[in-house]
Amino acid sequence: MVKSENNLFWQQAKQEKAIYEYLRNSVKSKSPPEMLREFRYLCLELRHSNQEISQTLEKIIFSKHKEDIFLQILNYCCHILIDYWSQKSENYPYILELIELFDQNNFYQAKYHSRPRQKLAILVQNFSKTEEYLKLRRIAKFINTSSEIKLKKQSLIEDLLPHYPYLYSSVLLGREHIPETTNLILNLQRKSQKNFESQLAQHIIYRSRLVEIARAKQLSNRAGKIIKRVENPTFLGETEFKKTLKQYLNKIDEQGTIYQNAKKFLIEIKFLNSYKEFKQSLYKYLIFGIKQPTTSKYSLQPKLRQVIDDISYQSDSEPCSKSLILQTCQRLLRSLVLDTTRQNNHYQLIELIMNLGVTQTAALMIKIILISPQAKSDLEQRLGILFSSYESHTIEDTKWLIKFLENILIAFSLYYGNINLLVVSY
Repeated sequence: MVKSENNLFWQQAKQEKAIYEYLRNSVKSKSPPEMLREFRYLCLELRHSNQEISQTLEKIIFSKHKEDIFLQILNYCCHILIDYWSQKSENYPYILELIELFDQNNFYQAKYHSRPRQKLAILVQNFSKTEEYLKLRRIAKFINTSSEIKLKKQSLIEDLLPHYPYLYSSVLLGREHIPETTNLILNLQRKSQKNFESQLAQHIIYRSRLVEIARAKQLSNRAGKIIKRVENPTFLGETEFKKTLKQYLNKIDEQGTIYQNAKKFLIEIKFLNSYKEFKQSLYKYLIFGIKQPTTSKYSLQPKLRQVIDDISYQSDSEPCSKSLILQTCQRLLRSLVLDTTRQNNHYQLIELIMNLGVTQTAALMIKIILISPQAKSDLEQRLGILFSSYESHTIEDTKWLIKFLENILIAFSLYYGNINLLVVSY
């Protein structure tokens, strides 16, 4: 029985490989329009001129395994074409056309009378409802979106994705992380992040020079023309941008910046005796410098203390380890940002923003990941889920989310990018 199953898996892998190799060779030798036609004939209609490949696909369709095997194959076939076409910008529109082929598939089931084609039509329709297909659509739209984004009230949140490099992986890549597409997205991520960091640094330097001239009482019409204007690369207004920079670059109560305080905290906890002592110190570290409105009935302290106390309380008497610190930070992010165990509940985040403001809320999250760098990817994943849940909302309806994402983008660029903080001190 085991031998029979192993043989079946081997045959299936061989069949899959034949289809992939055929597509890889074809996409290199044929024009995108020709390749789109071939893909439609083979993967959507099962009437390809290459009988051997068509029969191979038909065997897979009627295999004893679950239909998700075919859906994985179809997903990978799309990625093969996307990977090759993404190498040249003139081919980007064809990536969008490839994904749009599935929108035209509604009539296939009624059109064909043969059993294989009807079965294929059902499977393709099922594929168009999967998370993998949704990510393919996002990738196609993302690649075809200009990097110069203009904020418009009725624009959708999904249109802003190119502006947030730290969301690319979680929003665009699926669970299986197909190597070709992963490399594409990561390369785009590095390029976009580097570009934003450069613009941000130049803009901060530009602002600093204006301040220096104003202080020296040398600001005149002529002086203003000497300094070349550098536009703000964020979506924050003047007041919000200035407040965000001060939050990340200035000292808190004259006792060090957020970054410096995090480094100091990591040194101090080395001398603690237990995990419980770490949690007590963590609470003080997180609330330090947070200013709450005197008119608000909301109080962060008791809520945050309770959340921290409840984390791994059974380990309170144990020595504090890196794994416990990581676990603590991840649990904090789950509680404060988005809880995937409760249908992506992010009520706590909205409550924090309403009472502490966007800047202080974002700073709280940054404080957490600064003491556990591995938790950064966890924060990115949660923000990616949050972004995806609001992607069909308009910018006008989700201003709070944009401001929050902007604050995180600035913090990531300053603390994890290649910006010289000494040069851009503000």
